[in-house]
Amino acid sequence: MQIASCSLGAHLKFSNPKSVLRNGFSHVQNPTLDMELSPPVAWTYPDPNSEAFGSFFPGQSLLQSDANIKAMSDIEAAVISALVDSKISTQGVSVRSSYQAPEINDCRKVSMATPKGTNIGIVEANAVVKLLTPAVDITIADCPNRNFYSTPTTPPTVQDFSIRAAVTIQGVTASKYQIRQIARSMMVTLNFRNSVRFISEIKVKN
Repeated sequence: MQIASCSLGAHLKFSNPKSVLRNGFSHVQNPTLDMELSPPVAWTYPDPNSEAFGSFFPGQSLLQSDANIKAMSDIEAAVISALVDSKISTQGVSVRSSYQAPEINDCRKVSMATPKGTNIGIVEANAVVKLLTPAVDITIADCPNRNFYSTPTTPPTVQDFSIRAAVTIQGVTASKYQIRQIARSMMVTLNFRNSVRFISEIKVKN
């Protein structure tokens, strides 16, 4: 699988960069923002046979390419929104994101049981926050009821789930403080609009 990328146009101007220097803030040129997050369902895709088995989540992209486009569009739109909210001009600067959609499956609701050892996404508030791996097959009857613990002697394995994404704002020179403010605004937008659950604050590079 390849990490996909796309870009949006925007232009960023700072009216008085000298004042920023006088305040002692270090500057960043063409900043890259690194994110660790639990992705929303729409930023993931299921197994190719998911429609036959009913093992996809509502609102999930059925193709990895569609999930990549959805995620990158949301991320880049959040950057533009953060710039606008900061009353910063948005003409001429290139915003480029990178994201690789993960394959996430629900248990099978049609045809046959979910085999033991299959990774199943656990969704909270529309974000995939954990992966569950059953030690025994999950029956079609147990799947809709989310009855994954029906055999307490052989409990499933559960682990936290997160992935990384990044976005670069080309043609921008700004203080780290200003970029951090933009990053925090992005986090709010992506959380409330797109159900992204951040594991930690967005990190500013460069």
